[in-house]
Amino acid sequence: MQKLTKNQWIIIVVVLGLIAVGYIAYNNTTTNVPNSAVTPIGGTAAPDSFIESQIAQYNIMKSQNAMPDQCVMANTISMLYLQKQDEAKYAEWKDIGKTCEDAYMASMGAAQ
Repeated sequence: MQKLTKNQWIIIVVVLGLIAVGYIAYNNTTTNVPNSAVTPIGGTAAPDSFIESQIAQYNIMKSQNAMPDQCVMANTISMLYLQKQDEAKYAEWKDIGKTCEDAYMASMGAAQ
């Protein structure tokens, strides 16, 4: 089995992130969300309980050292906070995602 290059991993992480964000966006437009979660742009934001469940999943992935999935989930969580217009938490999770991606790419370089 052929090893994937750094660029191929970046593409995989980006595609998985886009799929996750698309799934979340689709679910947000097809489910009833409380009025308190409505944002002025982009329709509705995910309820806090949904974001908390995503963070719990991220923590499970982190404890299992599931690096690519963990990076995608961190970026997905950052997008959820962007929908809620929470700049501080968006920036925090964007940094977590970037740190994860950098660590993953470094580990891939070390593995070669």
